[in-house]
Amino acid sequence: MDSDYSDETMVNSGRQTWSKLAAITSRLKSLVSPASLKALYSHVGAVFQSLLRIHGLDVITFLYLRFRRGLNEEPPKVLLQSSFWLALARCTIHIIPALVSIGLVILNCRGYFIGNELEGPMNQDDMKLGLLQVAAKVQELLIVASVGSVIFHILRSELVFGEGIPLGLLTSGWNFSQIQYFWSAEFLGCLTRDRAMSPKQQCKRYGTLVFIAISGLLALVAGPAAAVLMIPRRKDWPVGGGIYWLNGETNSLTSSTR
Repeated sequence: MDSDYSDETMVNSGRQTWSKLAAITSRLKSLVSPASLKALYSHVGAVFQSLLRIHGLDVITFLYLRFRRGLNEEPPKVLLQSSFWLALARCTIHIIPALVSIGLVILNCRGYFIGNELEGPMNQDDMKLGLLQVAAKVQELLIVASVGSVIFHILRSELVFGEGIPLGLLTSGWNFSQIQYFWSAEFLGCLTRDRAMSPKQQCKRYGTLVFIAISGLLALVAGPAAAVLMIPRRKDWPVGGGIYWLNGETNSLTSSTR
């Protein structure tokens, strides 16, 4: 009886195992089907194209479509896409300048004493300081690109979901870093009040203008601020002190010439 029961138990467990394996195999076949692979490839391609476009490298996509697929014209773009990965790819332009800025602020707030000379090859501080100035300029360009991307996102949102924007604001994503843009006819013309607009629309309009003005101020101070935070300064290291007493007279402690 015991052996028969154990054999029956083994048979039942074997059947359950085979049924689970069959279900897993069927699931894997559905996942690796040509339709699912094509959809996955299309989604990954869309994320990669969005990543290139947000960094200004969409020419790579155009060259790929032209020489690899033989398309002389770029296919129409999708106006709206609901995808977490696409949104994350568009946020990559903000990650590097944000992390660098946070790191510089932390280092300057906590204090980091390097020593008498910057780390690296000996007696090369002039070259190192020059490279730090170049890095500060790169950080400034990254900050300007990040803020410009936010401005263009606001403009696209107003064009698609809002009541539209004045013609003078269409190029504000490029011109906000130039101080003369804020007294140009394009920007000043947007300050005029349209009586046909509702109070809510006027608040959104003036809010957009204020944000563009703040972005211009940020672009103006980003370079000097990055240089001040990135280039180290010489200062005393507070290591403490004390009083040391010597017994004797002044004549015995100091040397004299005869």
